Order: sequence, then structure tokens, then C-alpha cells
Amino acid sequence: MADPFGEPGGLVGRLTVDVDSLDSAFPVTLGLLATAALAGALVTALLFLFLPSAAPLYALLYAAALFLVPAGLVLLGRSLGRMSVDASAGLHGIHGHVSPVLPGAVLGQRACLATAACRRRAWIYAAGATAIQVLAALAVLAVLRQGLEALGAGMVSGPVLAGLLLACLGSFAALAAARPAARSSPARS
Repeated sequence: MADPFGEPGGLVGRLTVDVDSLDSAFPVTLGLLATAALAGALVTALLFLFLPSAAPLYALLYAAALFLVPAGLVLLGRSLGRMSVDASAGLHGIHGHVSPVLPGAVLGQRACLATAACRRRAWIYAAGATAIQVLAALAVLAVLRQGLEALGAGMVSGPVLAGLLLACLGSFAALAAARPAARSSPARS
């Protein structure tokens, strides 16, 4: 069986492998995201207990990292997929036949499209990681600012403040740990 790209069984074989690998990709990714959500909820509860003024801002920044960043990455990823489909359709014409161009040109165009898609995918992944790191830095700075005010007022001790800052960093680390599983999912390859 030949696929539209001319390789025997290439498209069908890849689709089968992608669908089979989804059996494990979704549970692993959802498990890591649930763990990250639980970590954020626990740190928020600790902040409400020891440093109530920092808890709402931390919760807002953590929720943005947990929900808004992935939503933005999905939108960027869809544009990447649309770009690949449009480019592929342009290579194969309306009826799925390769356009009458020089024999090596189509292979060169495919390689160029694959390279562009890989670069775009890497850019999307780096943008997501950067956004999470910026939100983590803002959350730590917010907790530190509120914590220093509370420390000066004698409402919290130094070791408790240090523990809260480490917990804040740890929660964002749990969130960042969920990203490699999402990156290696077959839908993104």
C-alpha cells in the first residue's frame, strides 16, 4: 500500500504507531499534571496558613503556568500542524500526485519543510519552558516580598520563610517535570 508521499506503508505505519503510543502517553502526562496540580494546591494551602498575603498571587501565577501556558502551546502547535498540512498539500497538488517538477526538488522541499517544522517545534517548546520559568520567578519574588514584610513584622520566622520559598520552587519543578512527557508524545512528533 502506498501513501500520498510515495513511501510504501509509511503514513499508515506511522499513524498506527502514533495511535498505539497514545495508550501510554495520555495516562503518563495526565498523572504528571495531576501531581503538579496537587503540589500547587499544597503550597497554596501552606501559604494561606503561614503567609496569607502571598497565597492568592502565588495561586494565580501557578494556575497560569498550569493552564494558560499549555493552552497557548496547543494553539501554537495547531498552527504548526496546519502549516505542515498546507505545505504538504502544495507539494502533492489537488489529486495527491506529485507536482511535475525536477525529480530531486520534491525531496529537497520535504527536507526543508521537516527542518522548518523541527525548528518551529523547538521554538514552541522553548517558549513554554521560558514562560513557566518566568512565572516561577514571579511567584518566588512575590512570596519573598510578602515574606520579608512578614519577617520584619515578626509574623513568620526565617526558617519558615525559607521553607515556603523552597516549596514554591519545588512546586514549579513538579510542573516542569510534566513537560518532557508532553514533549515526547506522538502528537508532537
